[in-house]
Amino acid sequence: MELRRLDDYQSWALETGGRRVVIDPWLTHEMSLPPGHWLFGRRRAAPQPLTTWLPIDAVVLSAHFSDHLHPETLRQLPPSTPVFGSQGAAKHARKLGFTHVTALRDGEQATVLPALAATAIAPDFPYAHNSLGFVFEAEGARVYFETHIVNFE
Repeated sequence: MELRRLDDYQSWALETGGRRVVIDPWLTHEMSLPPGHWLFGRRRAAPQPLTTWLPIDAVVLSAHFSDHLHPETLRQLPPSTPVFGSQGAAKHARKLGFTHVTALRDGEQATVLPALAATAIAPDFPYAHNSLGFVFEAEGARVYFETHIVNFE
């Protein structure tokens, strides 16, 4: 199992057994949170298209906010792509047309791929009520993943 960062923000890929899962992908040129770029906006000098990472076997969304669940990026995927995420993220994924969506709560487990399990873990304040971290297990390895990483350096 290999977990790697796809960008300088919070897009990740997890590969195991020759299959690929993207986590909170934002791989277009520009992104902003409602109500607009003035509140929160990011721009990439060299965006990396999601097609670089195809095929994608599943998507994991830790939260329903646009910097985790980026509609422009997700619309590049077939609607049959399995999506796993928080309750809010699952609701938005269904609105985007995804047909295989699994909503998770703290402590629930799902089989993301045949050889990859994910257990949802509520992070601490202030994210506990609207996002999830995950413990991924595959190939005899276990990794905890939570997107709100603080770098004190």
